[in-house]
Amino acid sequence: TPPPATTPATPPGIEPPTSSSALGGGCGGGIAPAILVTDPVKVGDGVGAYARYAVVSRGFSDAASSTSASTSTTGTPTPTPSNPTPTTHSVTRRFSDFTRLRDRLVATYPGVVLYPLPEKTVTTAAFHPEFLRQRAAGLTLFMSKLATNPIAAPSDELRAFLSTQEMPEDAEAAWYNRGATGTALSAAGGWWNQLTAATEAAVAGAKVETLLAEEDPKYLAATEYLLTIEERLKKLCAASDAVIASACHVGAAAATFGERATRLGECEEKGAKVLLGAEAGGLGQAFTQVGGAAASLKAPTDASARSLADAFREPLKRALELTRVAKETIDLRSDALMRLTTAKKRATEKRALHEAKLREPPPPPPAPPSNGFFGVLSAVTAKLSNATTSTVEELKAEADAAEAALVEADERFEGMKTRMRTELPRLHADLEREINDAFTAAGETLSEMARANADAWERVMPGCSDVAS
Repeated sequence: TPPPATTPATPPGIEPPTSSSALGGGCGGGIAPAILVTDPVKVGDGVGAYARYAVVSRGFSDAASSTSASTSTTGTPTPTPSNPTPTTHSVTRRFSDFTRLRDRLVATYPGVVLYPLPEKTVTTAAFHPEFLRQRAAGLTLFMSKLATNPIAAPSDELRAFLSTQEMPEDAEAAWYNRGATGTALSAAGGWWNQLTAATEAAVAGAKVETLLAEEDPKYLAATEYLLTIEERLKKLCAASDAVIASACHVGAAAATFGERATRLGECEEKGAKVLLGAEAGGLGQAFTQVGGAAASLKAPTDASARSLADAFREPLKRALELTRVAKETIDLRSDALMRLTTAKKRATEKRALHEAKLREPPPPPPAPPSNGFFGVLSAVTAKLSNATTSTVEELKAEADAAEAALVEADERFEGMKTRMRTELPRLHADLEREINDAFTAAGETLSEMARANADAWERVMPGCSDVAS
């Protein structure tokens, strides 16, 4: 009997979705969007070579006539009652275009949780057909997830990506933004930005854990849940590898056993005829039948191993990737909160300096000029002192700029909080589906493998598979 599918408990701080709209379908009008990334082609040679993919989409309106979506005050695309015209577009894109699209969506709509792109690191030949096929499949999955994301699907950024062939980013990137060098520098840049924000917050007298606990304890509990489930999914993925390896080993061992049992049967049959003649028994035939039954298990066992890899391990890996993109969004929110805290402190300091300047008594009238040496020295010293002192107008300008930066930081953080209230439940629903699918598939595959074993041995020894209930 297949084991029951497991459902992760709804984590603290994450409310379950209450309507189908929270789970996807951002195009409106009842149109089912479809995106396919296919036909990878190598372009160029040497260091400048890259792979180009065809991106075919249906169910999205043109970016140029994007009247079906507007942007709310928090920067979230909002569909209007008008239905988009179901059109089909085909454009060509390279991997870096998909990366830029994802980065732009994350920057434009802070708090959105986007499915990850396929791994950028190449472990085989970069233009091997199988590698390109797998990458195209991964890009198709990424784009399909965007098509069902309620924030990304109606965005102008996605529509332009799908319908506009020529993009400003098509210009060749600098060498330090390409390949492994670009990946390493991007990671270093992200680390440096986080370190800068953390340093500024520390100077402002705040730690991110304290800030999160004070700002939203419920959200902090949700982040701890996601970090915990990531660690457990890592172990589960490792265990799934062990299960698949065991299935492969069983198939290989059955084949080896079958071959040797068959040879033993052939030897016994010949030897028995020599020694016993017509009175020779059927032991040799029995060995041969056992060998055939064992050998027949290799093909279905290998098929079960492949099925476990595709339908059990892969959903678990996708679930693990979902927790990692959730961590990405959590890190961005922490960064936004630290920057907001720093902006508050700066605005308070600049405002205090300006108010203190306003309360200062007016400066005394200048002393009459003196032609002597000490008179000239006194005049020069007074000018230098005045040059290092900010005027009321300068302090007011600094206070206004700090206040504007505070408003911008606050709007960004509040917009991120608003989106994450719907994005985290949607991500948890996706996580639940992936894990349920994985364990359902594992139960069915392992049951089928057990039935294949029972049938094979039943043909040799009828009744051997009957067990007491």
